[in-house]
Amino acid sequence: FMYFSKVTIPDTLTSTNQFKYGQSTFLLIYVVIGVIMNDIGAYFIGLLFGKHKMNERISPKKTWEGFVGGVVFSIVFSTVFALVCGLIDMPILPIFDLQHLYYVIIISILMPIIADIGDFVFSSVKRSFGVKDFSQLLPGHGGILDRIDSLIFAAALVSCLIIFINLILNSQAL
Repeated sequence: FMYFSKVTIPDTLTSTNQFKYGQSTFLLIYVVIGVIMNDIGAYFIGLLFGKHKMNERISPKKTWEGFVGGVVFSIVFSTVFALVCGLIDMPILPIFDLQHLYYVIIISILMPIIADIGDFVFSSVKRSFGVKDFSQLLPGHGGILDRIDSLIFAAALVSCLIIFINLILNSQAL
């Protein structure tokens, strides 16, 4: 089975036809957009409307309003990006058409939720060790790990979901 058959790449650049560089790049950008827009949306909506704290002991500034705002921002921006990629014949998923749009929507919904869980997990690790920042490389931002904690969890989730979607699609093709 071919995951991405629309990009023509010489066989010398790939060991199998199951991985194509163009779509993989767009998939990575899709995940990064989803995570970044989740952070941006949560920050601004939480700043403007945040009243109900999620867990002050682990992450004192996070609010439920910010959480919802971040999830909505992430869903909108990542889904629009996926649609644009599909329109330019560089789909982020192996089969991406209007019939299978629900896969992208499911991933776009779960991605910011898992990203926030990743942020909470790393924040709780910091709190349990009594440190404010993971490193001094980015003072005031919690260090590099604090910048990518959400991305680590979201990328792992998206990878697992894509494998699961491919299994579903391949079982339906049999």
